[in-house]
Amino acid sequence: MPDFHAMTKAEARAFLQSWLEEGPGRLDWLRQAAATSGGPDELDGTGSSLGPLWTWARTRLAWREPGEPVDEEALPAWFPEPRGVGFERFSDATIWLIDAIARYWAQVLLAEGPSKARWGTGHSRVKGYLDQNHPVLLGFVNDLPPISIIGSLVSQALNGTAGDNRLEELHRTWLGLASAQG
Repeated sequence: MPDFHAMTKAEARAFLQSWLEEGPGRLDWLRQAAATSGGPDELDGTGSSLGPLWTWARTRLAWREPGEPVDEEALPAWFPEPRGVGFERFSDATIWLIDAIARYWAQVLLAEGPSKARWGTGHSRVKGYLDQNHPVLLGFVNDLPPISIIGSLVSQALNGTAGDNRLEELHRTWLGLASAQG
């Protein structure tokens, strides 16, 4: 398990590169899982695909069963960070879904967002910055941490406070912030 807060800038960049290299396979998995289990037949990389994706994903989310052990070796390399989100509460399948949806949403944001948007690592001088050295999108008003945001959205969905259009709403909000920034 990586300690993101203790990483050097070079270690954070190496982690990001490794994580990005896994991206095409994770996106293929997401497309196949959705298409073969009642989700959208096609994820076309546009903001309009986020609504159908989230509607499908919400039916697949689950909390970790009480007493169920966490096998960190069998989960994404970033797990259990960032700690403030509480990823250890989610089932393994939900954690993998968070990883894939975060990657897909980031891909859509990179396609539809500001031209200066790009992958990078989160950095802040603020002590305890949740996404320090994590994969984030740069070029928005603030660092955009897709893993943290999707993790929070999943928590809201499991608590019954995030409807079918919430991911698409988040997407429009972040695009709006980017356009307001100029």
